[in-house]
Amino acid sequence: GGGIWKRTSGRNYTYVNLHYSFDPGGTFLFTIKQRSNLRLSGDGNSFTEKGTFEGIDPSGNVIFAGCLRATAQRLRF
Repeated sequence: GGGIWKRTSGRNYTYVNLHYSFDPGGTFLFTIKQRSNLRLSGDGNSFTEKGTFEGIDPSGNVIFAGCLRATAQRLRF
């Protein structure tokens, strides 16, 4: 998959990601399109976000959709 993002203001960002799903034989099943807004913490080590996602079949039909909320912490070695 891949995506694009941009800073909207201060520590706020918006992005769109595309992820591709295949069966074990390699046949393409669907694309997941995720749109989200996130806020980076003051120290840059975590963020919170909320957004939406859609599952899109090869013909372009939305086969599932939903909302998301997430928090994340920077990984460290």
